[in-house]
Amino acid sequence: MLGLGLGFGKLSSYKYTVKKLIDDYIKRVTAAGGYLEGNECATAKVRELNSQRLLDDASWLLIPEGIEEDIVFAQKPTSGLGDLTFTRASDATRTNSAGVIERTQWNLLTWSEMFSDVAWTKTNATITANTTTAPNGTLTADKIVATAIAGNHIVSSSIASFTQNQAYTFSYYAKSAEYTKCGIRIGGAGYATQPLAAINLANGAIISQQGFTSFTVTSVGDGWYRMSGTFTSATGLIPNIQPLSDSYTINLNNFEYTGNGTSGISCWGAQLVEGTDAKPYFATTNRQDVPRLDYRNADGTLNSCPRLLLEPQRTNSIRNSTMVGAVAGSPGTFPTNWTSFNIPNLTNSVVGLGVENGLNYIDLRVTGNCTISSAHRFAFEQNTGIAATNGQTWTSSGYFKLISQIGAAPTFGLRITERTSAGASLISGSTPINLTSSILRYSFTRTLSGGATTAFAIPELEINVQGSTTYDFTIRIAAPQMELGATASTFIPTTTAAVTRLADAASKTGISSLIGQTEGTIYTEVYIGQLQGAVARTFIDIGSTSNRIFLGFTTASSNTIRLQIDTALASAMVDFRAVVSSAGTIKVAAAYKDGDCALYVNGVAGTIVSNGSISFTTLANLVLGQTISGTALLNDSIAQAALFKTRLTNAQLVDLTGGRIYYNPVEAYYAYYLTPEIPSAVITSVNSFF
Repeated sequence: MLGLGLGFGKLSSYKYTVKKLIDDYIKRVTAAGGYLEGNECATAKVRELNSQRLLDDASWLLIPEGIEEDIVFAQKPTSGLGDLTFTRASDATRTNSAGVIERTQWNLLTWSEMFSDVAWTKTNATITANTTTAPNGTLTADKIVATAIAGNHIVSSSIASFTQNQAYTFSYYAKSAEYTKCGIRIGGAGYATQPLAAINLANGAIISQQGFTSFTVTSVGDGWYRMSGTFTSATGLIPNIQPLSDSYTINLNNFEYTGNGTSGISCWGAQLVEGTDAKPYFATTNRQDVPRLDYRNADGTLNSCPRLLLEPQRTNSIRNSTMVGAVAGSPGTFPTNWTSFNIPNLTNSVVGLGVENGLNYIDLRVTGNCTISSAHRFAFEQNTGIAATNGQTWTSSGYFKLISQIGAAPTFGLRITERTSAGASLISGSTPINLTSSILRYSFTRTLSGGATTAFAIPELEINVQGSTTYDFTIRIAAPQMELGATASTFIPTTTAAVTRLADAASKTGISSLIGQTEGTIYTEVYIGQLQGAVARTFIDIGSTSNRIFLGFTTASSNTIRLQIDTALASAMVDFRAVVSSAGTIKVAAAYKDGDCALYVNGVAGTIVSNGSISFTTLANLVLGQTISGTALLNDSIAQAALFKTRLTNAQLVDLTGGRIYYNPVEAYYAYYLTPEIPSAVITSVNSFF
């Protein structure tokens, strides 16, 4: 019974249990109207900290799984004091757990629970806000009342815009009030061409529907139903919500009747998304500042757990990355602004259009008997489409796939061609890419070197072919991107003009109570997709510009992680460094105390450059992914971060960054469940373990 005794001996030290901490976290995020995903990952990481006997000691713990507009929720402290403020002020994309690249925020409607806002147009209808409990348990559901006027009674999104011929899904939640019927309509000119449906809210039955490619009604409890309809977009369509009078006889050619000014339905949670899946509901206000939980690894594989993506501002300078204007045929039509440089006797055809992994694509077939050995090229912009200057570093990227190949096999590459102000070819560089039967992202970075005459830089897909050879192959192209920077960032969709995604920022002020003021420990688990040499990139920065603790990559030497402590005494009073040799997941812990600092990376101690005396004024601010002053952006993602108000031992730093776990079955059982009894099965397992 040695193991049992050890287990009991430690039980009294547990302040938190894994289950309680996670349960409280879920409740808090849900009550705030937030969105959760990947919870088993948070549980696993919390259990690991618990097994290392460090969970109680952490003053702040962030495992990115709960988000809403403006907020990344932290697991500790449970009061929410450590929840990060998040900003970006623009749309962005992420790769979800299924490998689909999707827009963030995926809900394209603003003020999705506030129908009284001016973002919603009221036609012969009034709104009474927050009249009943919504499906998420909050008093946020509104009542839509039909005015005493003959006609349509509508609440519609006045700002929704659609990409032509794209699949969209519109949904909202409704519950009967005085009326027990409601309508969902994608309004435009003429009922006969509109997707619309009528629903009985007494039982969720679909009374009638037309025009939707699919339509469902789902009960979510307490009399609430979620209506969801998928349709193909066209000019002038607007999502409409309509209460329908019980005395009105349903007519799909006309939803008009006379209301009484007091009766209506309860409504909540409107959502419009791209694609055929309604997706989990995500509440919005202005749709900006939504954190991104991303699953994509640099090699195209998926991580099992989400990470908080923190990228700098980037612009996709390709004006049309979503295949607008493409038409399949023989030969069909290229996307608007795309061009080709053809080898004699080789013919191009646009043979397919569609969506894969959330990305619009075209399938291009190339056939013919090649007469010379050269490069057959597709340019994603016009010759004078992307302004550039000598010395700039640009990155071209895109998703590509080999659909079929008969006979000879060409070789493929990504190319950037520098052009003069007149569009004449000047100089170029390229890198080979190996297309497979899976759609994968490839990228090429080039520093322009054409001199003073360089005026434009054009991204291209090159296909190297041999003379006197017959070719017949089809390739898939999706999401081309050209951005000023040394790495490829997440895809930025464009249709007719270049689009800028603003920088991600996650920070918290006024948390001196969570930061060790004279000693402490900082821990982070980051994912690095690509090492960038001597480039400054921040994991965590704490304090102020001259009184801070910096943890991240440094410009001092290539691929080197640095703990730098600046105080009023002098900058870089403490300087510890550790070189990393490969990208991927990196676990970093930095301990600080006057005369007793340390840096550990993946279980190995860093080297000391300087270890001077430190004395802080109040440390109250924390920033992830960039410095306090907004520089040295991470351009990657964070899987976990934590603060401790004590200087952990070096052995504990090894545990944190090397993943060593101390496991005692009884102790683990109690720490997870806090149960008053130990089941016999656990006692048996303890005896077996020891």
